[in-house]
Amino acid sequence: MDWGHRPLVFRADDGTTTPLIADQVYAHAGASFVFWHRLRLSTSLPLAMHQTGQTVVVDGVTYPEPQRTAVGDLRLSADYRLLGNYREAFTLAAGARAWLPTGDRAGYAGDDTLRVGAQLLGSGEIGPFAYAARLGLNYRGLEDTFGTSSLGSEVVFAVSAGVRALSGALLVGPELRGSTVVTGGLAFSSAATPVELLFGGHYTYEHWRFGAGVGPGLSRGFGAPEVRTLLSAEYVFGAPAELHKAPQAADCAPPRDSDSDGVADVVDACPAEGGPSSSEPLKNGCPLLPDSDGDGVGDVADACPNEAGAMSVEPANNGCPATTDVDADGITDAQDACPNQAGAPSASQSENGCPRAKLVGANLEVSSTVEFEPGSAELTARGKELLSDVARVIAGLASTAHVAVHGHTNNKGRPSKNLKLSEDRAQAVVRWLATEGKIPGERLSAKGFGDTVPVANNDTDEGRQKNRRVEFNIEGANASGSAEEGSK
Repeated sequence: MDWGHRPLVFRADDGTTTPLIADQVYAHAGASFVFWHRLRLSTSLPLAMHQTGQTVVVDGVTYPEPQRTAVGDLRLSADYRLLGNYREAFTLAAGARAWLPTGDRAGYAGDDTLRVGAQLLGSGEIGPFAYAARLGLNYRGLEDTFGTSSLGSEVVFAVSAGVRALSGALLVGPELRGSTVVTGGLAFSSAATPVELLFGGHYTYEHWRFGAGVGPGLSRGFGAPEVRTLLSAEYVFGAPAELHKAPQAADCAPPRDSDSDGVADVVDACPAEGGPSSSEPLKNGCPLLPDSDGDGVGDVADACPNEAGAMSVEPANNGCPATTDVDADGITDAQDACPNQAGAPSASQSENGCPRAKLVGANLEVSSTVEFEPGSAELTARGKELLSDVARVIAGLASTAHVAVHGHTNNKGRPSKNLKLSEDRAQAVVRWLATEGKIPGERLSAKGFGDTVPVANNDTDEGRQKNRRVEFNIEGANASGSAEEGSK
């Protein structure tokens, strides 16, 4: 599947643009057959699944907007490997291509005439690095222009590079591809040379290979979009994807074995490093990796090399023992001080994963403080986090329970100012619980007491800290609780 944005655009002399095709989604159905490990015959059919655009008039010629759906030209190709073997440093193949006139020209999906072409293909791998290149010449009987863009016989080219990872299963890298019209002296002119850059990758899993890519058009040539995205899925019958059995003696000379490990290069996943044969294609012929805990995951990829575990696609969990998180709070039970109650992370191991507010018997208890900005009734982020836990506790109380929020201060400052500040802070807590905590307002009330009800000696910093507090008194449920207020 591929999606192209603005692949066919008319550009006027004044610089304005009109998209004949604004968006285009194509599906490509194809198959290939390989004979004697050298000859590949392929076919594919492009199908325009969705197209949008506008009618454009260019030099008196009207180009109607594209049909929503259309069938493209059926493509046939044959490629023969001339030199090298799969995944060696260099291989070379030659081939021919043909486009049968099955496409709908009204849908801008075909030429209504036969096209043919020839190509050379080169590729290779050096360690984890892979590359490929293609150069071809396509004869096109249709010679036409669209605005400043031209059509005709063309040279096509592509080059790509990549790096293998995950024992060779993943290949990622960039690809540059394009073409240039060689008739009419237009070769390599901007309007006759569409060029695109893609970045993507392929992942091989047993008989399947999946691919994805995205990138921009780099020129204004016919068919180069502003951006294109690709998705692909392939299935290989008879042998795991990208691997072929060793040629038989009747087919050719004895198979090459570069590392002399008894595994032919054609099926050796590590042809330059000796290793035993394996039923797993991506490990076949590769050296055994140290595996200290014997769990089948080599130490180099094992996130827990000294603890037996299981293979995982997540690098941080690969080779690690299975973990559980009963309360689903994101903290594994082994690290959770309250494994059966969802809570929050804490630097204190005794509080890690525990709720910051909870009902103990008939009391609402909290593990931290309700904090406000200095000298104001504005809650801090930490204060709001604590209140979110308080709201969950209140929501679980009987519907008849009423929560009275009481604000208190120490004796520093004028009594009248302290009284006003304690009232404002109690109101701020009630307001947050009602709006953000979704607690019905009729179940809440607020009152400030200033410095009139101390719980500790105001002559020490520790005592003054304890006196600056917010209390939660549960009424109608024979319970009460308190929470110290963070001092600033």
